Amino acid sequence: EYMGEHSIDSQMRHYEVKAPAPCEIMRSVCRSLSKFHEAIAGPLPHEQLQSLYGRLHSIIIGQWAARLRETGIVANGGPQHALVLADTAFYRTSVQSLPGLSSVQVSFDELWSNR
Repeated sequence: EYMGEHSIDSQMRHYEVKAPAPCEIMRSVCRSLSKFHEAIAGPLPHEQLQSLYGRLHSIIIGQWAARLRETGIVANGGPQHALVLADTAFYRTSVQSLPGLSSVQVSFDELWSNR
């Protein structure tokens, strides 16, 4: 388990879809990712940094998808779906704005799969 993984996992377990978007949990997750990046970006080679963020992204998406299933939110174009899309846009922008991660592919395919 990576440092920070537990904190982010715990935060995503409490994810709620509510206005205003991005929701406070997503803001908090992105702040945690930024702080984590500040702590590790210097000593880690670029490839390891991207690999680590890939792992964290998988954890976030897994928890996020689980919360959406638990709450019954689906990709139907409704207001809750729109709030989730705003959260995904905020998350993607936050991750890709971190130094060395601008080219990281941030996919949300798994967020709506297994419905």
